[in-house]
Amino acid sequence: MSAVDPQAVDVARLEVDPAYRVAYLTAVVGLTEVDRALIRASRPHLTPWLDALMVAIEGRLLGFSNTARHFDGLPPAMVTVHLRAYVDTILRPRDEAQLAVYLDHVARAHGPDGGDPRIVVPLVEVSGLLAFITDQVIGAVAELDLPVERRFAAARAWSKLLWIQADLFHWDAARRARA
Repeated sequence: MSAVDPQAVDVARLEVDPAYRVAYLTAVVGLTEVDRALIRASRPHLTPWLDALMVAIEGRLLGFSNTARHFDGLPPAMVTVHLRAYVDTILRPRDEAQLAVYLDHVARAHGPDGGDPRIVVPLVEVSGLLAFITDQVIGAVAELDLPVERRFAAARAWSKLLWIQADLFHWDAARRARA
């Protein structure tokens, strides 16, 4: 047992307050201001790569019948527009409360409580795509023309941020299952 006094956590609030949940997860995974600065600093380096990421994501989404079905009848450019907006938004500087609201919005937009009612994405599909995006981002960061320590730190920062996003998708699915 540790001699350190544990931080008080309101477990009930974790299940109802996205900002509190993100703040808790930020503390647990250790997403620091240094990490946020690395994410923001990587933007100019990753911007030229975003078009290739969009093509890779679209290929992944449209390459499987279960994920392609969500886009039947929708304009093909819609995927690119929404994905680019997501990546651009998480790259922008924002405070923790704004980030929590946005990440929660993204999670809810893929379920029946938000976004396009025709697009209710099962958790397995969201999880798979988010893992693919994480791998692509970390791969791109690894190729940046930066010192290896900085690339490694940026990859870890991105991993933490995207893991928090994954938790919010799982949290939204759990809320829907309980309703």
